[in-house]
Amino acid sequence: MKTVKSMENIHMKQKMMGVTFAIKSKEAKDRYLDSQFKNALDELFADIANYRVDVVFRKLIMSYIALEIAQNLGIDYHAATEELYYYMRKRDEETRAALLKLVRSIIDRSKYRS
Repeated sequence: MKTVKSMENIHMKQKMMGVTFAIKSKEAKDRYLDSQFKNALDELFADIANYRVDVVFRKLIMSYIALEIAQNLGIDYHAATEELYYYMRKRDEETRAALLKLVRSIIDRSKYRS
């Protein structure tokens, strides 16, 4: 529990990010996280219903890459996403091909595992 408090202090309170979340009770935080978790899954289910599976995989992969950039550079997620999109626009064909290759690989591997 002490580790959670120190992490909240460093990553939320000192950076003034998520202060309203950090000062909530553990139960309130759990309710909020439960709601966010369910909403995110519902959004992905809706995307699968309305679009192709490869579109959802691209969305997940892009989110993962942006999160990695944010963590490795120590910047916020929004800034990392903007930087990623800028980079991808500069190298459109190369990045599009790499994404499609990974998506196809995931889809192909999932067919054999079913």
